[in-house]
Amino acid sequence: MGNVSSRIKMSTIKLFIKMFLCLFFASLVSAWDPSKPLPSCLTSNLTWDQSDIFDVILNCQSPDECQVICANTDDCHSFTWLSAESPIFPLGCGLFSVTGAELPCDNCVSGARECPCTVKGECDSVGDNMIEALPQIPTATDCRHICEENPSCSQYN
Repeated sequence: MGNVSSRIKMSTIKLFIKMFLCLFFASLVSAWDPSKPLPSCLTSNLTWDQSDIFDVILNCQSPDECQVICANTDDCHSFTWLSAESPIFPLGCGLFSVTGAELPCDNCVSGARECPCTVKGECDSVGDNMIEALPQIPTATDCRHICEENPSCSQYN
């Protein structure tokens, strides 16, 4: 039982550290630069049915910051961030509980609550940054849990 309690405490500490780092790095971003490429799981000029938005956060400076907000919000499945050029809710971050058919939108960037390494182009294996390779892990979720249990692991693929 103590082993399970230790794992839960370590998981909580790791989650807190990850959230702190995400918020810290997001605060360093002054504004979104459209000349910078988006992560491969984010898409420009598309959104979903607005009736599925359950919250809008104003003064959100970038799609990355909006994604961090979504990742740290219960029930957030995906998000749409509106640029400063948007005629409605400029620098707004809309949080979606579900997504359906994709709809066009101007001056927006949308994506899932997180960009996992299972999305092509999200994580790089460079030099000696690979900790270990584990064969036959059934799902990406299982792989994520294994990574979360290892303090040296920050990405998985």
